[in-house]
Amino acid sequence: MANWFFVLAKTDPKAGHKGMTGFIVDASTPGVTVGRKEINLGQRCSDTRGITFEDVVVPAANRLGAEGEGFKIAMKAFDNTRPPVAIGAVGLARRAADEAIKYALERKTFGVPIAQHQSVANMVADMVTGIEAGRLLVYKSAQMIDSGKRNTLFASMAKAFCGDHANKVCYASSSPRRCFPTRAPSRRDTLCCSKHRKNHHRAHTSWRAVAPCQSSLTSDSAVTCTATSWSGAEASASLSSVNTKPPRCTVSHTSTASGRANAGPSSASE
Repeated sequence: MANWFFVLAKTDPKAGHKGMTGFIVDASTPGVTVGRKEINLGQRCSDTRGITFEDVVVPAANRLGAEGEGFKIAMKAFDNTRPPVAIGAVGLARRAADEAIKYALERKTFGVPIAQHQSVANMVADMVTGIEAGRLLVYKSAQMIDSGKRNTLFASMAKAFCGDHANKVCYASSSPRRCFPTRAPSRRDTLCCSKHRKNHHRAHTSWRAVAPCQSSLTSDSAVTCTATSWSGAEASASLSSVNTKPPRCTVSHTSTASGRANAGPSSASE
């Protein structure tokens, strides 16, 4: 846990962000209460806690800069902290891409690794291209700050681009059955998905967010979708295979009251 905090306080509420002043506050100051460690979605090594201030008195000597310059000081600090966050996203994306490439080289269809199929090769190329582009953005922003130049623009671009690309790569590499289909969809799959969506559209006219069926479904699979309409009543429609083979995968889509469709977890067994 930190021994001191950087605190932005409003010294002039009517001045907006220009009325914020920065202070250094010792964690042992009377009135400072440190909350429990939060469970982060990411960066779990970060000790993130809520801090409560009750009648805390801070001496004027602990003020950073002039009064009203606290927001500007905080924004300048981001010029130094954004590149490290961005390069962390680059490393995460690189490991995820390595795992995806390894799977693409091991998994075979039609007698060859799926990496030799053009659709999969295009996905891998996009992963690697984005990783290297993000790395160069980080290097440029770091070189500028080391040279004493203002890097606000490039540091912001690096963090935004690298973070977004890391999410895309991790999503693709962690869902190989969805993102790396074992074969191209047949005409039967296309007709089944089209018929399935039409049935849902007729049954649930108020279900606005309809998620499409997966393109990697095989002809001996069974699909079950459950939707919740705006009225809260549940209805289901199922499309079963023409043969008697057991289902290989199940896909569920649920519409929430906010009007968005949440794709449920898919399971598959062979």
